[in-house]
Amino acid sequence: MFTLRRTLSFGVGTIPRADCLTPNPMKRFAPILSLFAGVLGLSAAPVSLFDGKTLTGWEGDPKVWRVENGEIVGGSMAGNPRNEFLTTKRTFYNFRLTLEYKLIGTEGFVNAGVQFRSLRATNPQNEMIGYQADIGQGHTGSLYDESRRKKFLARAGAGFGGVGVKEESEITELEKKGEWNKYEIRAEGPRITIRLNGKQTLDYTETDPSIDDAYGLIGLQIHGNNKAEIHYRNIVLDPLNDVPVTTKEAVLNRFGEAKSAWVTPAPFKERKFDLNDNEVVVFIGQENFVREAKSGEIESRLAAAFAAKNPVFRSMAWEADTVHEQWRDLNFGPWKGQLEAAGATTLIVQFGQAEALKGQGGLAKFKADYHKLLDDLSRHTPRIVLLSPAGFMPSGRLPDLTTSEHRKNLADYASAVAEIARLRGLPYVNLTEVTQNEPSTDGLHLSAHGLEIVGREVASALGLPAKSEPSEIVRAAIVEKNRLWADCWRPANWSFVYGDRISQNYGKGFGPTPSLKENFEAYKPLVAEWDRHILALARGEQSVTPAPQAGPVVSTEKVMTAAEELATFKVADGFEVNLFADESLGVAKPTQMAWDAKGRLYICCSPTYPQAVPGVKPRDYILRLEDTDGDGKADKAVRFAEGLTMVQGVEPLTDEAGNTSILVCDFDRLLLLTDKDGDGKADETTVLMSGFGVGDTHQLLNSICHGPDGTLWMSQGLHAITRVETPYGIVSLPKSGLMRYDFKTQRLQPFFQYGKAGHNCWGVAFDDFFQPFHKSGDRVAGYYSLPGLGAIETPDEYAGTHSLFDSPLKSNSIDIIGTKAMPAELQGAALIGGYYGNTLDLHRFVDDGSGFKTERISSPIISSSKAFRPVDVSVGPDGALYACDWFNAVIGHYQASYADPRRDRSHGRIWRITAKGLPSVKQPDLGSMNESELFAQLASPERWRSHGRFTIPCRDPSRCVGSSARFDGFPHSILCRPCCRRMVDATPGHPVTSGQGCRRCASSRPLGSRRGPQSCRWSVVIADGVDGFRSADR
Repeated sequence: MFTLRRTLSFGVGTIPRADCLTPNPMKRFAPILSLFAGVLGLSAAPVSLFDGKTLTGWEGDPKVWRVENGEIVGGSMAGNPRNEFLTTKRTFYNFRLTLEYKLIGTEGFVNAGVQFRSLRATNPQNEMIGYQADIGQGHTGSLYDESRRKKFLARAGAGFGGVGVKEESEITELEKKGEWNKYEIRAEGPRITIRLNGKQTLDYTETDPSIDDAYGLIGLQIHGNNKAEIHYRNIVLDPLNDVPVTTKEAVLNRFGEAKSAWVTPAPFKERKFDLNDNEVVVFIGQENFVREAKSGEIESRLAAAFAAKNPVFRSMAWEADTVHEQWRDLNFGPWKGQLEAAGATTLIVQFGQAEALKGQGGLAKFKADYHKLLDDLSRHTPRIVLLSPAGFMPSGRLPDLTTSEHRKNLADYASAVAEIARLRGLPYVNLTEVTQNEPSTDGLHLSAHGLEIVGREVASALGLPAKSEPSEIVRAAIVEKNRLWADCWRPANWSFVYGDRISQNYGKGFGPTPSLKENFEAYKPLVAEWDRHILALARGEQSVTPAPQAGPVVSTEKVMTAAEELATFKVADGFEVNLFADESLGVAKPTQMAWDAKGRLYICCSPTYPQAVPGVKPRDYILRLEDTDGDGKADKAVRFAEGLTMVQGVEPLTDEAGNTSILVCDFDRLLLLTDKDGDGKADETTVLMSGFGVGDTHQLLNSICHGPDGTLWMSQGLHAITRVETPYGIVSLPKSGLMRYDFKTQRLQPFFQYGKAGHNCWGVAFDDFFQPFHKSGDRVAGYYSLPGLGAIETPDEYAGTHSLFDSPLKSNSIDIIGTKAMPAELQGAALIGGYYGNTLDLHRFVDDGSGFKTERISSPIISSSKAFRPVDVSVGPDGALYACDWFNAVIGHYQASYADPRRDRSHGRIWRITAKGLPSVKQPDLGSMNESELFAQLASPERWRSHGRFTIPCRDPSRCVGSSARFDGFPHSILCRPCCRRMVDATPGHPVTSGQGCRRCASSRPLGSRRGPQSCRWSVVIADGVDGFRSADR
């Protein structure tokens, strides 16, 4: 189903299958109706959805659905074991749907229904998710929410006065059981009405803000667990005035030209690769092909070998694409239109690695679906080259994909690709063996050296001459061209131009700056200039580097100084505020901040936000600040990393050798940036994961932080449709939610998917008892997260269940206070960034049964300036409270154009709040401590102790054993619950704790409720540890 006001997707390949962890809202279907000319409101004549003869335009199990006597018939009088649906291939929004149905049954739950504004589930595949007009078993005329809220939203007769059906009991007389009945469903905006045989049965208006799914499929249901048949006929849909939609031509025009006719090129002769004049070569595949576009190793060799023939290259690879399904944004378009618009003549295709993780059980389906995909692609061009998947490689991390079982599975999938190429007469390149011993970050994805090996192997296998080895200048130009092409073909903020947010201000131009649509289209001529530039360089000719486009105009009005902004603060009694750092030290558009083990502050600076400028290279950066003299003001600044795309999360790490690394949420990737030589600047970049959603750049992957067990927590917003390739398979987080990432095992877990606990999740924090809380920037409330952290495929709505931190206006980001530098009454309180109301707020936790409620204590800062935007908050190493001030009156995407000159790109402030009368504390250098010193820090009341927990796992386990034994001698008063938890949780995976220590920890009364989980986790790593916990139970 397509979603009103939300960027969603449809597949350009085949019907999706269950290879996600969750049902995926990214849509699978052709653009809305036929996509009319111009940007218009959709209004058309009624259309019949059933031709009376075939199931053309519908999808479903042919064993269940058929056409008999001009009717669609579903189910069987012999029995229906489960729900089954026949769905349209097209999606619809506002409409009036009329049809006739006849339900016949003898046993079981004799029931059916009509789905609308719905989507196909992927697990289980036979289900749908969305609204259903129910039929039979006493529910006819009622509105049910299938597989989502899983309840009746409105019963027939509810809410009517003298109009239509007044009582549900009237349905029995109104419906003609076992005969033909007429159903009418009208869906317009949030309002839904249903009529049965001419009488209205209900009038329902959707008020739940989390249910915004308004685009979607029509589906016909036969219920399971019965002996029944459902008959449908005369199915007619009357489109009503719709939201503005764009045309197919406009969507494709951003990167190519829609073709009215296409001449199919000749196939390769005898499976020998060659290029004709002026060919367009397109790469199709998974993340390793995405990485190829960023390395240019294959393309540069092809460009050099065929420079005389003027080839052009385009990458249409996408992370987590498989032969089974390829997800794209709403209105993106199917393969046919994409390839025609690009003018593709030759395709280089690579699949099989992600699919091979399914093992032998998925091999037959892989072969069948690869043939189907190639059938689809070859209708455009028969000139296709197949590459085997890259090998499973050593990574030094779990899971080990180099086991004989994994490698045999992959070899079988590679052999299947080779056989498919032979059967279809296509050139084939085997890359599995040549890459399987290459070092990899995760065992799946190629390093820079691995990509170079692939480039050489492809060149050799395709018979390219030795002279095809490219110059570094050519390869660098190709990498930049591919970056521009990616911004052109799969641009960020898609929905504001081609999706469901066209009417919002963000996509509109401002003054001389064109609309966002024109901004997207500006890439096409720029990419063409780079094509010409690359061809000239490949031929050895001189060429001038193409110039970038000018960016949006920035206001020249005087900007409020930090001192002037400080004067706008109303500071609560008992607090003092000073400026820690501002733009004079390089703070520009800060989005998140984090402290390292040495007490230094790292800040995400995003001058690129909210939109890249065509041709301008990425310029976001991570700034590191230090207060070297302890006066509460930063006096040393260095750009730790530059050239980043759009950063919204940072978390420092310190390894045993003292090297400083940071994890960065950068646009669609999670990066590890490391300073190897100690000069304060990152000199090594590792891509840990890629494929995070970019549908809305103020909802990107954000706010990464450590959890108490050393895992990493992140969040994202509603339009960030994430699909990531991991060593365990493809992980999906549809819409807003949280993610937990275990760096050691590489396991990524999504929570609260579909926006069930906030639509713009931003910030996770843990209290002293390691209980998680998170905030969402689209509302005033935040959440006690723990009860919802289950592996639930379609979670129920969480809002209102464990809502906390109510404030007058929307807020985001959270930290928990724990320091001697703040008053006793604030210990354990939550600090919240009130970015929308220009405040900082404090909330006190109060036990409420098995959960919490919160009470707003005070606001340390209330500003009269709309430019004060605290988007992140933190307790610093000195015990002060810190606020990361975005500093701009313009926020978000709805209020103003992307090109609004009031969007500042060069200012930002970090504010420091201290408690009057209380001295600051000083964090020791945790990074230089030995194991015993680190363990001792776990008993500290200061929040910096968390760095000890994160540093210990990097140390040698044998040294940690003796150090942790010191806890056996700690007095019982020290072994309070938080301290015990810190000790036991300090080193997951390390055998560091003795049985005696476990017994003394477990005997601490507040820890009692935690004994079970701890003993389960530690039974395999703690000598006599289980007995230690059990003895406490006795």
